Amino acid sequence: MIVSKLKYIKRRLCKASSDYKYNHAAKKLQKVELEYGLNKEPRKEEVIVSLTSYGSRLNSVDMTIRSIFNQTYKPDSVVLYLDSDVSEKNIPESLSCLKKYGLDIRYKQENIRSHKKYYYAVQEFSNSLVVTVDDDLIYPSDLIENLVNMHSKYPNAVIAGRVHEIQLDDMGKLLPYRKWKWEVDASQKQPSYKYIATGCGGVLYPPNSLSKEMLDVKLISNLALQADDLWLKIAELKKHTQVKMAEGDMWKRTYEEPSAVLCALSNTNVTEDKNDQILRNILNYYGLKDSYLLGDFDC
Repeated sequence: MIVSKLKYIKRRLCKASSDYKYNHAAKKLQKVELEYGLNKEPRKEEVIVSLTSYGSRLNSVDMTIRSIFNQTYKPDSVVLYLDSDVSEKNIPESLSCLKKYGLDIRYKQENIRSHKKYYYAVQEFSNSLVVTVDDDLIYPSDLIENLVNMHSKYPNAVIAGRVHEIQLDDMGKLLPYRKWKWEVDASQKQPSYKYIATGCGGVLYPPNSLSKEMLDVKLISNLALQADDLWLKIAELKKHTQVKMAEGDMWKRTYEEPSAVLCALSNTNVTEDKNDQILRNILNYYGLKDSYLLGDFDC
């Protein structure tokens, strides 16, 4: 009983601290005089920031977008993908007013939930660098700069602000997702197949880094509608694309909107072991062994 109470108190304190940090960051961001948020100079590689949102999140996603407009390395486009049943009148003024600063809102019919943040952008901007972000976070101003800098060193890798390390047991069997190495510091390590990018940290996808055969709405809906990170990992492996963590500890300087839970869908998948079943279903569908996740392409 005492242990349970202590854990409860610890969680409450952590939540209070997280809320305070977000509110403090939001106040600072609101004081910044917003200017046009996109790059105006020619570049060899354009950077597209892509995200999605829904429901009540539309009332707070403007803070995420403001943090993207406030980057030291300006993106060339910022695209917010919404469901086609969201009408203009449902868009809050705090969000719609960002159009004049460069926000592009696009409406899509397919109901693929969080997959919307990458699915359309990697096809509509197939020759560009696509950076995905989540809609309930305030990102540090050097997010894109750090992602792009690491991309310049490892142009063929997916670059992530936050990664987990996939774990197999001594027999080569996949360990449960909750037993993987979480939030590892791999910023000084070489790109590897063993890392999985977690979307809430910000992820950069270079052109042709994902398998086109996995950009299939029916497959996504049937196999991994609730687990975009896992689906993207297999899509990367099928193109022999490794993952590299960026420098800067950016996920530690990213702030969660108080009414949300950081990577909430992922956390639910973990506590209820849904990720394990989803990943097993994907591997079984493609006839892949567990060692495939670490780059064993001969299996």
